[in-house]
Amino acid sequence: WIALGTCAGLARAAHHVQTTPARAPGRWLPLVSAAFIVFVILTLPVRAREAIASADLASAAIGCSEWGHDETGTRCRWIVAPTAQFLVPATASAVRMPFRLVATNHSAAAEVSIYLDGRLANRVHLDAGTWNTVAMVLPEHASGRYFRVEVDVGARHAAAPPSADDGDRIVEGIQMGGMVLTPKPVR
Repeated sequence: WIALGTCAGLARAAHHVQTTPARAPGRWLPLVSAAFIVFVILTLPVRAREAIASADLASAAIGCSEWGHDETGTRCRWIVAPTAQFLVPATASAVRMPFRLVATNHSAAAEVSIYLDGRLANRVHLDAGTWNTVAMVLPEHASGRYFRVEVDVGARHAAAPPSADDGDRIVEGIQMGGMVLTPKPVR
């Protein structure tokens, strides 16, 4: 839109400004500008489809904090919503996801439900303080480029991670480590 506005403005300015009578702009400049605008508008749907098709959404997540580290240095992020969602590439045949319940009461426990493309795929019992890795085999055929994975921790276990201002606050909730994908075998 900035390019279109610039072209339209330059075309209008060039039409009204004459430096010398011999170099006055011809009638072609407004026509070229109009043709460019029409070209951009007509190719917009094609370019939008290409951008959507080539978007890399493997690192996209909803309901999770930014990546950080736990007290042992393990890379992880907090699940900050009752249901977190992320995408797994359809080129994977399996995925392993580590989870950990962080609680001041060391006898606390939680249950996590994992959905794959809207269907319940696994339920996991978590005890406080230990990492539990969930391994899931993914279906052979995906309906798109990604599998949608939803992790339901419930409102009780959604965490509010510490910010820079309250880094000393004890946080309770569920952490998720980095996923490990197993690629599909090449045939």
